[in-house]
Amino acid sequence: PNLRRQGPAVFVFNHQSLLDSMVLAHLLRRDVVALCKQEMAHTPIVGLLLRQADTIFVDREDTDQREVLQRALDVLKSGRSLVIAPEGSRSTLGDIQPFKHGAFYLARKAGVPIIPIVLHNVKDALPNGGWLIRPATIRITVLPPVAPESIRSIRGACSELEHRYVE
Repeated sequence: PNLRRQGPAVFVFNHQSLLDSMVLAHLLRRDVVALCKQEMAHTPIVGLLLRQADTIFVDREDTDQREVLQRALDVLKSGRSLVIAPEGSRSTLGDIQPFKHGAFYLARKAGVPIIPIVLHNVKDALPNGGWLIRPATIRITVLPPVAPESIRSIRGACSELEHRYVE
């Protein structure tokens, strides 16, 4: 029910594979804009799909992210949702990497919930560096939403959700 909710949200997921975007596109289907690193715009196949889907690309070298944050807030204000990998980069072994704070800042600022999606075994279907999809059983767990009013400390909320993913 949290994936089909009314109104915008910030969907977050653990980043394991280039296949994550396909799994999430299947799960979320419509009215969702991805926020991802600039380098993904030039990735074969996936980059083309991301560019066509109104993706917001982040130049991680740029110290001034105001324009990116404003574009993301505008997406949420328009009634569409965002999907973000708070780890920023794929994990090579599938371990949870430290979460960055952007998704939490955007959810609190826009007054929308964070919907945590835990991807299991996507890396088995398409390992880091691989281009051939292998047979695998992919599981998805949707954790309870994080209400925007519960995000008093962005750093604290970020750390707490990261710990829930590890569990």
